[in-house]
This record gives sequence, C-alpha cells and structure tokens, in this order.
Amino acid sequence: MTREKVADGELGQFARQVLDLVHRVNEGTIHVDTARRAVQAIIEGKIKFANFKPWKTIKLGTGLQTADDFREALKKAGCKISDWANNLLDKPAFKAATKEIEVDLYLLTTAELTGKPAGGSTAEVFAGAARLGFEKCPPEVGPQLCIQDPDQP
Repeated sequence: MTREKVADGELGQFARQVLDLVHRVNEGTIHVDTARRAVQAIIEGKIKFANFKPWKTIKLGTGLQTADDFREALKKAGCKISDWANNLLDKPAFKAATKEIEVDLYLLTTAELTGKPAGGSTAEVFAGAARLGFEKCPPEVGPQLCIQDPDQP
C-alpha cells in the first residue's frame, strides 16, 4: 500500500486551486467574495476540481484612459471598430484600469459552465462561471485584446 504525496493527490489539487485564487485576489483580478464562493463550492462538492488553463493573458491599465485613446490605439493596431463597439466606448460604464494589471482570459463551453451537455440559459452560464470562480470581464478587455493581439481571427 502506498500513500500519495499531497502535491499529487486531490488535496494537493485543492491546495493549488486555493493558492491560485489567493494569488488572483492579491493581483486584483478576482474579487475575494467570488474566490470564497469558489472554494466553498469545491468543499461542498458542488463543483469538481477545474483545471482550466488561461487561453490568453492581457494587460489592462496600459495608460489608455479615454474613449479617444482607445480609438486611436485600435486604429494604430489596424483594428476596425464597428458602430456598436464605438458607441460602447462612450458609455459611462466603460472605464479603464488606473494601474497596470494582468488578467487571464479563458475559453469554456456552455456545457462546462452549466454542467449540462446542451448548455443552458445566459443566467445559468453566468451562475456557472461564478461557481467556478470566474468573473465578467471588465469593459477594457475587449479593446485591449484587439490592441494586444491584432492577428486574432
């Protein structure tokens, strides 16, 4: 009979996830209440250990502050701005980070977020994301992603 090392077993996996959540709270990329809910859901068995890897990491708070700053940077990066996206830049909800931070972006299916093979409603998707410790992206993510990765499809 052998004993698994903590780092190799479920406890080690849980510890790594908790440490990742603590790191994300300290960086300011996740709210402490969201991290608490994620840890509690894992403890209660409501979600399984999720080993999601970031799709891409981008920087926010790069010095661009106003809608015009973003428009100019998008134009320089060769990005086209639809009328709809251009209008969003002028909304009061569009705010840029005041200090530079990195955020991880993830690609998940609706089935991964809801636990249902056929996906689910928007409310179920957002609830599943919160249960897994994810938060909605800040408004700055969209334009920054275009600026920082102009070759994306």
